[in-house]
Amino acid sequence: MIRNSKLCIVSVLALAVSCSAAMAGSNGSTQQRKVGLFESLFGSSPDNGSTTYRRRTVFGSKLWEGNNPNGIRIINGLQPDPTRKYRNVATTDGGDPEADPGLGMGNLTYVPPKLAALSGLKLTESRPADAAAGSIYDSLATAGPSLNLLPEIRDAALAQYRQQGFKPIWLADGKLSERGKAMLKLLAAADEEGLEAQSYLPTALPGFEAPLPETDSAKMARLDVDLTAAALKYARDATGGQFDPRRLSLYNDVTPAWIAPDKAIKVLAWSPFAADYLKSLQPSHPAYAAMKAALAEKRKATTQDLPSPIADGDIVKKGKSDPRIPAVRQRLFDLGFSDAITPADADD
Repeated sequence: MIRNSKLCIVSVLALAVSCSAAMAGSNGSTQQRKVGLFESLFGSSPDNGSTTYRRRTVFGSKLWEGNNPNGIRIINGLQPDPTRKYRNVATTDGGDPEADPGLGMGNLTYVPPKLAALSGLKLTESRPADAAAGSIYDSLATAGPSLNLLPEIRDAALAQYRQQGFKPIWLADGKLSERGKAMLKLLAAADEEGLEAQSYLPTALPGFEAPLPETDSAKMARLDVDLTAAALKYARDATGGQFDPRRLSLYNDVTPAWIAPDKAIKVLAWSPFAADYLKSLQPSHPAYAAMKAALAEKRKATTQDLPSPIADGDIVKKGKSDPRIPAVRQRLFDLGFSDAITPADADD
């Protein structure tokens, strides 16, 4: 009797569960399913690839849009302004996952900064009567060779010349002063600091070791102007580097600590120790000193015992002779091709 009662109770419970499941199934077709966390954020369940992805707003920022799982695009709450012109940028394959449309986030197409010449300028002042100042005035006003500079560097140099009546900064009695020679020597050694000395070479000189054109007042005036430009350029590069990393990628969000050119020119124009001032702008921490020493060792290793270059000449075709062939043979022999190449001291 007791056993039959238990069987009856179990049967009733099973029937109740079956009825509840059937009712839930019939109501599921008409009632909306409870939305989970994933779907509330991204528009659909991750298990249902056919669901259309809807644009959702979370904390006031629009996140997703698209019509299939492969067409999702992050828009981050911003839309390009149709009235604004955006420059074309290069992005990685598939786009930048943190990009704002048209705003050029992420990897950019590098565009070098616009440079300006410190020559061919429109000067409103009258030409000075002083010979030295007049030569500087002419060098600034006449179009010709010049170091190319950032506009702010050009403006700072021009403002200083105007302030001092176009008098030379580095010349004394038509010749390069001692502070000017010290500055030229510092610029010539810029390679030791990881910079490019050639970028600071005044256009009036073919090289840093070339004789000064002291008999040509126009060239000496150009030398004065270019030394000012090169010193300001060096000051900027020593404090923040020659390259702006933000022009390569907007993920590089650290602004280099460049010195303001209008501040640097005041010291360069009047200090008797202008070269020492530029040296003081270079980094002083131990890591920089270690890298500088490593660079010197690297350059020493790559420049010592270099073979003398083989003379230039016409192309030697197969079956033809040339007086340089023995030197080529010897060079190949020295490089380890002794089994295949006859050395120069052997019979031709």
